[in-house]
Amino acid sequence: MREFGEFISLMNLLDLPILGRRFTWFQPNGGAVSRLDRFLVSEGWLDAWGEVSQWALPRDVSDHCPLVLRYLDQLWGPKPFRFNNYWLNHRDFSDVVQQSWGQETPTGWMAFMLTQKLKTLKGDLKRWNKEVFGDIELKIELEIESIKNFDLKAEAGQLSLEDDRARKLANVMDKLISPNQSAFIRGRQLVDGVVAVNEIIDLAKKTRKECLIFKVDFEKAYDSVSWGFLDYMMRRFGFGMQWRRWVRACIFSGNLSILVNGSPTEEINIQRGLKQGDPLAPFLFLLVVEGLSAAVRTAEERNLYTGFKVGNSGMSVSHLQYADDTLFLGEATVENLWSIKAILRGFELASGLKCQL
Repeated sequence: MREFGEFISLMNLLDLPILGRRFTWFQPNGGAVSRLDRFLVSEGWLDAWGEVSQWALPRDVSDHCPLVLRYLDQLWGPKPFRFNNYWLNHRDFSDVVQQSWGQETPTGWMAFMLTQKLKTLKGDLKRWNKEVFGDIELKIELEIESIKNFDLKAEAGQLSLEDDRARKLANVMDKLISPNQSAFIRGRQLVDGVVAVNEIIDLAKKTRKECLIFKVDFEKAYDSVSWGFLDYMMRRFGFGMQWRRWVRACIFSGNLSILVNGSPTEEINIQRGLKQGDPLAPFLFLLVVEGLSAAVRTAEERNLYTGFKVGNSGMSVSHLQYADDTLFLGEATVENLWSIKAILRGFELASGLKCQL
């Protein structure tokens, strides 16, 4: 940060004061906040534009707040008349239009008369809208401000629904997830798996015993998770109906549309995927990939897969996992390779997670 400050000073740049909120970046787990995003302008630019301010807007799915640069002296003139679709649902709308259209207008050629009728109708609709619905724009602004206040409270330390569920889920993950998984669980680290693999390789070299090591990566892992399979895994782990409803409310929703030649297509209902940056997503993903771990254990129990034996007791090590990275370990046999292929194919069909080739 000191070097960044020196760069700003060297280039004679000005850091505009930020309004709306103090920070622009928030760690998904709420553990850290920072002001990473900013507008930097020169003195000449500021002299030319005058009163300018930067505003941090409420963030959505991103962990960064969008910034907008506002020119305070800009006058855009009166707002144009807009037809509101909700008028059509009011029972008095047709009567208002008919009464307005039936009023006498100055005579003249047809285009002139039509213009006058439309002007009269515009004024009548504005007055009717204010009498019946009130100041809609003010109401919308107040609702947006209310939502923003909730967001600010959450950022100040009051837990959002997803943060609350994520913290509670984190407390029980070590009891649910097998020791083969070392990601996102308190007390487990990536280095645990690395050390175990190195020890197995050294043992295989010393004993001159052939060892199968097969690494698997999944394509677009978070985006491919089947919601149905996630719900199934939660049910298998004993999560009650209320918990699963909470997860559905946080995760199982959303539509998207695609821009084709600049125009959005019809909305598509999303049926899979976890949101990046969501505090619940890492833990829910572990529940999903635990299905793969269970499949490997079942294959071992049925003598369809043979892990690598270590120690005097002959303990079998069949696989290690770190989030979406899985490392298969076992005896170097063709049967094991066929079993791995069958396990991965079955897991793909169930969970939606496909191996990256």
